Amino acid sequence: MLESAIESLPLMQYIIGMKGEPTKADMMQYLTCWLCKGVYRDAHTINECMCTYCKGCIYKYFTENATRYKCPSCHSELGGKPLEYVVRDQILQNIVDSLIPDFKERDDKLKSILLKRLNEKRIQKGTYKPPVSIQKQTQSVNNTTTTENTLSQNSSGKQNVNIVDIEFKLVPLNDEDVNLRMPELPKKLKISQKNKTILTVKKHINKLIQEAIDNIEILCKNFPVADSHSLEYIRKTKWQNNSKTMVLQYKRKRKIVGNNRQDI
Repeated sequence: MLESAIESLPLMQYIIGMKGEPTKADMMQYLTCWLCKGVYRDAHTINECMCTYCKGCIYKYFTENATRYKCPSCHSELGGKPLEYVVRDQILQNIVDSLIPDFKERDDKLKSILLKRLNEKRIQKGTYKPPVSIQKQTQSVNNTTTTENTLSQNSSGKQNVNIVDIEFKLVPLNDEDVNLRMPELPKKLKISQKNKTILTVKKHINKLIQEAIDNIEILCKNFPVADSHSLEYIRKTKWQNNSKTMVLQYKRKRKIVGNNRQDI
């Protein structure tokens, strides 16, 4: 039954009845969608009458008008749910892809250009809604970079438009005295403006783990740095490393009482 159905296809009838090898020009007339008059894009065949169309064309034809229940070209009756008879035709699509190897690539490129233009118009009209996957990805990126960008904000709370140009990370210093050790930050700080000071970094640590600012000590290569030092100054004078990411350490200070230092 399957063989007889395949043989009933116009293309197969042409190949069976012809003499010699079929030419590309001869075969293309049997690989053209009746609705859009172009070569098949994701060929789909109605298994009741074996007429083939582009998937987008035949789905649009039946969904635009619920009263359509016949094949658009041969008018075969398909009942109240015609799309149930529409199935993917990989054989014909493979023939198209073999005859026009770059067709799919060009078609995908054209779709991308058209979609971009359509989205630009939607953005102008205020009707654009990004796909759910992009919304989730954007939300994830925003959550990750919120902490990183906090140090790039000025005192008024508005983000500075200047380009951030210092990349660094904060790691807890494993001091021999366990009382001086501090927990890891829930979110790593990575980027800030080069003129931001160590005091700004301390304030941010304070917000993340509620450690008093006066109790926090920042170090670079195990050497303490002053609150007034900028990140750029530390990078040039203390870090002096070709590595792009500067590493700063943090721990609790020791409190000096007389000639003795005590844990805070």
